[in-house]
Amino acid sequence: MTELLQQVIAELQKLPAEQQDAIASRLMAELKDEQTWTQQFESTTDKQWDRLADIVRQEILSADISPLAKVPGTPGQQLLRFAGSISPEDLQLMQSAIEHNCEQVDVDEW
Repeated sequence: MTELLQQVIAELQKLPAEQQDAIASRLMAELKDEQTWTQQFESTTDKQWDRLADIVRQEILSADISPLAKVPGTPGQQLLRFAGSISPEDLQLMQSAIEHNCEQVDVDEW
């Protein structure tokens, strides 16, 4: 275990059990997500990568893209005031909904 991870665990141990569980749930979800993405990337065939590259080239040629600098949005610094404003219970519900409904990747779709 790295020194940084040991420091994080020491700090987590100081938190109430509810917060520890909320953070542990997020970490487990992050680990699962990393494993899923690693598996998806490792199982992607050269043909699928070539097809994806062709799609990107076609989008660039058709000007069907926007530079990130021109995409409207709110600077992250302005969003910091909302940090911590969602309850751990609501975060758990949101995370569960995302895991079950949004993280569905069809590699054959590429």
